[in-house]
Amino acid sequence: MKRKARALSAVVLALAAAPAFGQTSQTGLFGSSFKSNLAAEYLTRRVSWDEATRDSGFKALLAGLKFDVEFGGILTLSVLGGLSLSDFQGLTFRELPIALEYDAGVVQGIYLGGEIKAKLLSSPAIEMDVWGRYVTSLGTTKTWPLEGYGVAGEAVGKPDWSLAEVGPRLIYAGFQNAAPYLIVTANWLWGNFEMDETLGELKGNEVKKVTGLGRVRAALGTTLDLGRRVAVWGEAGLIPRSGGVDWNVRGALRFSF
Repeated sequence: MKRKARALSAVVLALAAAPAFGQTSQTGLFGSSFKSNLAAEYLTRRVSWDEATRDSGFKALLAGLKFDVEFGGILTLSVLGGLSLSDFQGLTFRELPIALEYDAGVVQGIYLGGEIKAKLLSSPAIEMDVWGRYVTSLGTTKTWPLEGYGVAGEAVGKPDWSLAEVGPRLIYAGFQNAAPYLIVTANWLWGNFEMDETLGELKGNEVKKVTGLGRVRAALGTTLDLGRRVAVWGEAGLIPRSGGVDWNVRGALRFSF
């Protein structure tokens, strides 16, 4: 827990320092440039739990800021963070005084993370790079009353989850103002949902470990220049799994400096 807190503190500091670093690098240090983004993502996943014997739905919305620092047109490092809304549907907790199924809906939180992109190939028409990211969402607690038991009771839930992926991206660079691309990544999602329950003098705690089903994501996206310093970017991806397909959409409004 302490290591995670230190890591999150480092990301927060990086988020705060990124604009100043990017403006300094604009003068020519390392031949770099700076971009800021208003970004959002919506994702749906099927997650397994109880040692992969059961599964249920998971949805999340992320909205916040992303800062990119590009070095010499070859390497791009990014930090990101903002508001997360997480909904773990149908988790069942049986090791509490009274078994319950989570149906309290969305839990607010914050997300933090980073991205890295390294160019592998560049030609007038085709470019290729390798891209990766890590995002962690820290949920707040959500409390709701337990009614109909003759004594006062309440349940308190708290979700934390993380997402990581890495893979190649193929970009068509033959258009003047647009850069469509195809990306295929290895994809991992995992997390915990901690539930505390109090019913009269009875108290209990249970933690569900969840893992996202599906390990490969394929997506199509494009960047569209709206002007010399403004662009929009969008991407839609599919994650096949046993019994179905999950999906996500991402987008951003980007400003260059």
